[in-house]
Amino acid sequence: MRQCISKLDASIASELNTALDAVCAGFSPQQSEQDQRVQPHLNAFGEILEHSLNEIYVVEVETFRFVHVNHGALANIGYTLAELQEMSPLEITPEHTPASIERLLAPLLNGTVKHIEFETVHRRKDGSLYPVELHIQLAKLGERSVFVAIVLDISERKREAALTLSRNQVYKQLASSVPLEKVLETIVLGVESYSPEMICSILLLDESGQYLQPGVAPSLPGYYIEATSPFKIGPAKGSCGTAAFHNRPVFIDNVLEHRNWEPMRELVKRTGLKACWSVPIRSRRGKVLGTLAMYYQSHKLPELAERELIETTAYLAGIVIERFQAISQLQQAKEAAEAANRSKSEFLANMSHEIRTPMTAILGFTDILINDLNQTEEIEVVRTIHQNGEYLLGLINDILDLSKIEDGKLDVEWLDCSPHEIVNDVISLLQVRAVAKGIPLEVNFEGPVPELIHTDPARLRQILINLIGNAIKFTEHGSVQLVIRLVSNQQSDQQKLHFDVFDTGIGIAAEQIENLFLPFTQADSSTTRQYGGTGLGLAICKRLVELLGGTIQVSSTVGKGSTFSVIIPVGEVDPTRLIDGNGISIADKREATSSDVPKISLENSRLLLVEDGPDNQRLIRFMLKSAGAEVTLAENGQIALDLVAKAESEQSPFDVILMDMQMPVLDGYAATRQLRNEGYARPIIALTAHAMATDREKCIESGCDDYAIKPIDRLNLIELIAHYTSQGGLLRGNSDPVA
Repeated sequence: MRQCISKLDASIASELNTALDAVCAGFSPQQSEQDQRVQPHLNAFGEILEHSLNEIYVVEVETFRFVHVNHGALANIGYTLAELQEMSPLEITPEHTPASIERLLAPLLNGTVKHIEFETVHRRKDGSLYPVELHIQLAKLGERSVFVAIVLDISERKREAALTLSRNQVYKQLASSVPLEKVLETIVLGVESYSPEMICSILLLDESGQYLQPGVAPSLPGYYIEATSPFKIGPAKGSCGTAAFHNRPVFIDNVLEHRNWEPMRELVKRTGLKACWSVPIRSRRGKVLGTLAMYYQSHKLPELAERELIETTAYLAGIVIERFQAISQLQQAKEAAEAANRSKSEFLANMSHEIRTPMTAILGFTDILINDLNQTEEIEVVRTIHQNGEYLLGLINDILDLSKIEDGKLDVEWLDCSPHEIVNDVISLLQVRAVAKGIPLEVNFEGPVPELIHTDPARLRQILINLIGNAIKFTEHGSVQLVIRLVSNQQSDQQKLHFDVFDTGIGIAAEQIENLFLPFTQADSSTTRQYGGTGLGLAICKRLVELLGGTIQVSSTVGKGSTFSVIIPVGEVDPTRLIDGNGISIADKREATSSDVPKISLENSRLLLVEDGPDNQRLIRFMLKSAGAEVTLAENGQIALDLVAKAESEQSPFDVILMDMQMPVLDGYAATRQLRNEGYARPIIALTAHAMATDREKCIESGCDDYAIKPIDRLNLIELIAHYTSQGGLLRGNSDPVA
């Protein structure tokens, strides 16, 4: 019978009503007058119900006392029939009062309904509670009216419902990024809904593996949680501490008498707790993550179903805790990576500053010396110094470029530009290197190419310079050739430019090609000693090509040479504006010299140079005075503020302030901000050795109108100053940075 009615749907409810009718039909009025016992009045079907495992109660309406209770009820409730006949049903249904029971039974008594059903809890003789579902019908026993109730123990159903509801809620919360504490609370409350007398808690094991920390225990008194937190685990430390220590369940039915609970005896007396079951919460690999505990206010040990409940719940809690730990570890790793990245960026910025500052003096003074020397041997010596300075500057630029690419901060500027002009500029720049090595540098346009393409000309120029420069560096005999052609994608109708850089150099072994585009890596470590370089150039090339939406490939034979192929999209191409590249003369192109650049005068310009480095003071002052400017020096920002105030009061203001940003006493950022706060509106140009984008933005945000990056380019700096002095000295703008 129990199996037939364990889950109540409409058909099962109908069967219960039929059973109630059968029981009531078994009561014979004539026989009941002669014998007060029910058993002789049951028919054959009633005999089956009498011995059913389900609970059947017969209660007199007038006295509201038990008349009869079947064997199934007696076995579950723990009382004898004689004991129950001296009791009221209210004594085993602690959730109800006389008033609430009266309201429930009223429809039966007034004939509104034939039977009623509802859920409540029953209290056993030992004090334990269990959930039940009651089906009650009114009947006649002789002249007496009685209530006949079939009672189903729905503990299993409640347990399954609690687990299902808890599991569904937990999975939904995990998908919604709910905090760990809230998810664990959902698990605990779900378990507590299974049994009204049970209190559930979850404790978490700390990183040391020695102490249990509070997790969630919404139904435990606050003083209990405070008194037991943190809780050191051990072989005889309550239920939870012992379970965590031995990594096995610990079930104690009398915590007041058990030796494991002796130190907490007074505490549990205060709470009224009598039993505690605890199981370890484990990871999928068996590592203890915490404990799940169930507390009862009666002495009891778990039945099989309850053991399944607590172990299944602990398994679910383990999944949740392990997932959150994994998320936490990922977050910590992410934060550590971000911190390392910030440190790297700060290091690169500082390294840039430390290298660029002395490079300003090295390149600037060698540039001046070259123009003043007459003897060829002396010019070559100075030119060698200048070339090596440029080489060092190229290395720091490579490192900064790679850093910006990895941080996703390298900007790409999409413009319409001429591929012919880009190629001409690159060849003009690198022709000097090729001539110095006695190697022909050739260019070949295979067929017409667009007059204009849509890409980033600066990045394309950087790619070609790197690839052709490498080809020249690693080629001792033979030649280097650049071949350009327009290719079409038959599937997408998208046209692309194909650049091939051929050389007859040392070549690359097949097994080394796969590492060729990795940062700080060269095909052979010996090439670093023989040819120099950081191994960053090709890594940067690959990233830049990808930023332009293209691809880069390499094929090579050791001892015979290499071919680097770059293919980039060119955007919309006008078929009527294709130019035959073969008609362009590269040989007539020559590198511009200072004599080709028109002279710009700073005559009658009054400038304040704020710079703490003596070498850079002399160099920049010499550049500016050579252009005709009057230059006043300030060694730090505080002196600059004083000089500006004095010049303004004497009505002889500076036309432009050149402000170094890294100085003692008062740096350029603070000095500029103070000037702007005081209403100073004349142009301020930052001089910074920091080349990171964030540093440039910092200069502008502090109040600078523009900035020049060290090492200072003399002509660009003079042009920039002339731009602002031509505006009358009171117009602030944000033109492109100069380097």
